[in-house]
Amino acid sequence: MSGLGPDARALIDAASGGDDPTDRDAARVRAKIAARVAIAAGTGAASVTAAKTSAAAATSASSIGLATKVAVAVALASGATASGVAL
Repeated sequence: MSGLGPDARALIDAASGGDDPTDRDAARVRAKIAARVAIAAGTGAASVTAAKTSAAAATSASSIGLATKVAVAVALASGATASGVAL
């Protein structure tokens, strides 16, 4: 196989950046990634808060009704599932 001639090489060099994303595309992708990271961080923080609240509630669980215990368990399960933690 022989190397490319000057005309073919010039054509390839001219088209080499044709499939790169535009600045607008790159900014759009960065914004979407930042939004997803923020959502994940918020979900994680909510799960930690729910866990701390649940732990504090568990210390006085004997005085809490069954409905409250079930509500706390559902909230913890929902937070863990939303943050990607398997129960």
